[in-house]
Amino acid sequence: MRIAAVVAASLLGLIAVFQLALALGMPARRMAWGGQEEGKLPVGLRVASAVAGVVIYPLATLLILEAGGVTDFEVVPNVGPVGMWVFTGL
Repeated sequence: MRIAAVVAASLLGLIAVFQLALALGMPARRMAWGGQEEGKLPVGLRVASAVAGVVIYPLATLLILEAGGVTDFEVVPNVGPVGMWVFTGL
């Protein structure tokens, strides 16, 4: 379970870095947000990418590491298999 948690956390870290790069103006080139934008994202989507890269993905990473038994941060108390299935459904 720990190996899976570390792999998932690493992949989420890569996605967070990608979102931060988008927020800082990296050209999207149809790789993000539905592929509708050419070049840099508009301001609203850049803000959304910043929030995703700074808040959402790091919290998800902590949740996964906690459920996998890698850390003890207690982001959400008593996260276990049921909590991870709920998270997966989201």
